Amino acid sequence: RRAPMSSISCTALAIAAGLFNGSYPIFLKRPAVLAARVPPLFFQSAKSSCCCLLGACLVLLRLARSGEPFLFTWWAVASAAAWIPAGLCTIAAVPRLGVGPVMLTSAGTGTLASFLAGSLALGERLKVHTLDGGGTFLLAPAYLAGVLLGMAGLIFAPRLSLQRARQHPSVRLVLA
Repeated sequence: RRAPMSSISCTALAIAAGLFNGSYPIFLKRPAVLAARVPPLFFQSAKSSCCCLLGACLVLLRLARSGEPFLFTWWAVASAAAWIPAGLCTIAAVPRLGVGPVMLTSAGTGTLASFLAGSLALGERLKVHTLDGGGTFLLAPAYLAGVLLGMAGLIFAPRLSLQRARQHPSVRLVLA
């Protein structure tokens, strides 16, 4: 049986996942790709094929190292059924909207979906905080709202600044 991973290792994996998920769409904005008008289905097919090949190699490596067999679950199929359209939508949206807005919108939507699925469908309990007077409250929904508002601000702030600059051309716009 494998030893559990440390929280530092798990955090490093989460950061790596964010870096890889946040950087693969950058290639969709390359001038050569835009000029070639490569269909989103091609990119998703290449991405899915690489994942399949890497996954098969990792399963074989695990089998060779530990003798543990591959265990099939339909949940993996369900996950792939959601992941493939997500990739197609990302690939189709990036050339039209840009990497930043798409990744922030995707992250916000994913955060909300995960929160709702966890708390409503999977029965994960939210931490209840108690006031000195005996009242209770939940902070998680407020934190979620703050995160989503922050992401929305990151998406819309540049557009609002540019719109304001167009309305008041005498005011100098400085983008930091």
